[in-house]
Amino acid sequence: MATRASTRRRTVRTDWRAVLRRALRRSSELTGAVVLFAAMVFLALALVSYHQTDPSASTAAGGEVLNWMGPAGAWMSERVLFLFGPVSTLLLPLLYVFARKLWRLVEEEDGLSEHSDQRWWAPIGMLVFAMALICTVLSLVFTGPGGSLPASMGGISGLLGAKAITSLAGLLPEAAQGWAILAAALVCLVAGSVIAGRVFAFDWATLLTLPKALGRHRLALPDRSRPEADRRAAVDPDEQDGPPLPRAPLPAGPARKAPEIVDPTSPAKPARLVGAKRQKDLFEQFELPSLDLLADPPPNTGQKIDKLSLERNARLLETVLD
Repeated sequence: MATRASTRRRTVRTDWRAVLRRALRRSSELTGAVVLFAAMVFLALALVSYHQTDPSASTAAGGEVLNWMGPAGAWMSERVLFLFGPVSTLLLPLLYVFARKLWRLVEEEDGLSEHSDQRWWAPIGMLVFAMALICTVLSLVFTGPGGSLPASMGGISGLLGAKAITSLAGLLPEAAQGWAILAAALVCLVAGSVIAGRVFAFDWATLLTLPKALGRHRLALPDRSRPEADRRAAVDPDEQDGPPLPRAPLPAGPARKAPEIVDPTSPAKPARLVGAKRQKDLFEQFELPSLDLLADPPPNTGQKIDKLSLERNARLLETVLD
């Protein structure tokens, strides 16, 4: 009894630990999803309201902050544009996708959606590499100042990539340098577009749906392609409010032809039962013995055995056995 009670107590303690662990994981996933959603909105508003005169890491302005998100938005937008230029807007859908994935993890644990085994950190590295390639192309195309941008159209990553390509092209003859830079720019553009396309090749129909935990159910619209009678029949009578409405009679169609039943004149033939083949006689090729076998045996003409010889043989056997 003591062993059974201790085992039960240990099981209850283990269940509480599992419940606590699951609750912590669930709360962290929900918190992470909300934080990523908020970061996406914050970054989008900060990029839209970016001003060159706002105080940041690349400016020493001390005036009023014109960014909608305040000093933090001014610093964040300046750093993002400094690294990747206008291409940094690709970070917004990535933040949304990650936030939606965190929310889907909670729905998968609750059984509201199917399980999806997706990687997390690989898309970040691929997207950063694709953004660097596209920024390199922009820096090669727009060689002048980037207006109010902190580091031209391609950002610092594009400037570094363009510098590397021009340095390698400088090793070639002067006549081939322009063609080499053009070919490298085309390769970077195609590679960056393909990699970015692979990163964002998500199931957007699923990602753009509202979370099921919000309790918003889309009302099903009637299908106009089906007849009125079919749509009425598809509605459950228990789900209707109020007394049942009288249904309109269906239009009478053409009369159906009665089926013809043919009575055969000749009776049905009985089934022929095919019996199994007879087994051959086991003694078909055996010849019986002749009747001479029943005749009396001939008289014994051999030597008669006397009693003395039998006793002698018996003593001899006794001596051998002893």
